Amino acid sequence: ALRQMNVPPDEWSDEAYQILGINSEELTASTITFLSFVIEEDKDIVLKAKENVLKYGDDVNYKCRIVSKDSKEKVLHSQGKTYFDEKNNPVKVVGTTQDITKLMIIEARLRDAQRIANIGNWDWDLVNDKLWFSDQNYLILGLKPNEVEVTFDLFLTFGPSKYKLLNIR
Repeated sequence: ALRQMNVPPDEWSDEAYQILGINSEELTASTITFLSFVIEEDKDIVLKAKENVLKYGDDVNYKCRIVSKDSKEKVLHSQGKTYFDEKNNPVKVVGTTQDITKLMIIEARLRDAQRIANIGNWDWDLVNDKLWFSDQNYLILGLKPNEVEVTFDLFLTFGPSKYKLLNIR
């Protein structure tokens, strides 16, 4: 769903209204309208993102939870690019808001399955030689989640002798 935050007025795509469970005739596109759907604990996330746009010209990238008009709780991911006028003042943000509720549920189920089966997953960034480990991968190696930054060289130090200490064959 496309959202455009101007200084003012805001513009939203039909999909943005649909995520909130409303149509464009019901409410005017604005931060105040959007905040009326955001759950109380997450309102500061949205307000901080807007403040950072106006103060520092930051781009937008945040997740927040909302309750749609039909009372469904959803998790949204908003990201956008900030545009400036000739005096370098932010004048608008063009971006997207996605309903990532199903993704968050699937990720939670994956974490639970990994914990139960005592398996983990990882991702290797070859360009920067950085590994991302699931929390369960850290635990399998006897580490606290995110305790250390994992590189491939560090991973190699967890060879057979380390696995013997962990009772892994």
